[in-house]
Amino acid sequence: MKQICLNEYKEYLVNSYKHECDNNDVEKNRRFVLLSKKYSDDFLVDVLIGTYSFINKIITISENDYYGFIKIPLESEPDIKFIELDLTGGWMSDTIIRDSDNNFYSIGLLRRIFGDLFIIEPCKVEINEEFDESDDISILSEIPSYYLYIQCKKEIIDAVKGCYNQSFVLIKDK
Repeated sequence: MKQICLNEYKEYLVNSYKHECDNNDVEKNRRFVLLSKKYSDDFLVDVLIGTYSFINKIITISENDYYGFIKIPLESEPDIKFIELDLTGGWMSDTIIRDSDNNFYSIGLLRRIFGDLFIIEPCKVEINEEFDESDDISILSEIPSYYLYIQCKKEIIDAVKGCYNQSFVLIKDK
């Protein structure tokens, strides 16, 4: 999957299901209608553009900057959205993370590229120590610090690089 167009992403969303009862033509057609009512093409294109930008950051990381994980700091708490198409059991078609720069990342597409071992966590609370020099007392406080944390074996990133020797791009639908 080097390139994907908007219609292919829509097909992916409509055809993702967990329960067999969601896998019939009537249900898929219903989900296509629901997708077009609930999610604009502009939003879905933004998801694709943000996801490809993110993939390009990951596959271009240098050997010296990879330590088994990639940590991308964010200015504020990321927004998590779900593409919800009324699948049985409340199953979501995709999970979208929006960062503080208003970039969207599709967890489903990232897992398709990097496999199920790909882990992305949207936030973490770090403990910081603050010192008051006047009374020499240290105060521990929880200060929220948000980032995208990607854990993926280097071999997987190298395999993705080997398969896709050019940047991921969004193909405009005709």
